[in-house]
Amino acid sequence: MKRPTKGLNRIITIGLATLLTVVGSSILFSPAASVENNVIPTAHAVYAAEQFVFDAPSGAGRERTVILPTITPLASMMPIQTEAPAASEEVEVIEVTEDRTRPIYEVYKNGTLIYNDPNISWLRNVDDSPELQWMIRDFAIEYGYREEFIFSVITFESTWQPNLKGDNGRSHGLAQIQRYWLSSDATRAGVPRFAEGDPRDRDLLIPYDNLLTLMEIWEYARDKYNIDITTDQGLKDLYYWHNSGKFIRNVNWRNSNTIFGFMSELVLIQYDD
Repeated sequence: MKRPTKGLNRIITIGLATLLTVVGSSILFSPAASVENNVIPTAHAVYAAEQFVFDAPSGAGRERTVILPTITPLASMMPIQTEAPAASEEVEVIEVTEDRTRPIYEVYKNGTLIYNDPNISWLRNVDDSPELQWMIRDFAIEYGYREEFIFSVITFESTWQPNLKGDNGRSHGLAQIQRYWLSSDATRAGVPRFAEGDPRDRDLLIPYDNLLTLMEIWEYARDKYNIDITTDQGLKDLYYWHNSGKFIRNVNWRNSNTIFGFMSELVLIQYDD
């Protein structure tokens, strides 16, 4: 059957126009001759590297050839950005200043705020001064301890009463340290390595002397038993030794767990404003 030439030409024309309309918004046309030997560049993908030839069917009255050009993605013609542009905005740096006239924490013991109250027997001799809290922070930074841990040990041992004597008078001050640690027996044994003067001249009822001795005792135990004070378990092991004089690794002791409960009760107030 004879095929109508006009109809075929119209189909080819419409088909080509449709193709150009679909791809025209996102691709760029370039002559097929721009790609030599049908080699596709490696830097950017090319949809086609050869000429597409459509021949009108034979018997249509005359032969017609339609050549489509090579189609290259528009993105391949765009410059490639290899580095992020330098930031143009200035970053504002806010400096936090320490106010040593204010305490760092509100300290609680089993839900009760610890503060000096002359009308309550167990709070009558509490040292709730900001100076003491900042002294603890300074020692914690110098010796590498978590300040919350030291705060909570003092809460457990003396409830922040520097003049407290326990264990029938054998334990003294904030951390309830026995005077053995300041004796010549301990010094001859090399424990601890005291940093300042003759330890026998110290008064464990003075907060600074008590805290300094505490840090040196803990340093001795940390080095002797290789205690990792950066972990919760290491601090629990250290506190068990502090109370018993015996070291047990990975100890599960009720009082050590209580210390961590007190740590969770601390309320940071220094930077609330």
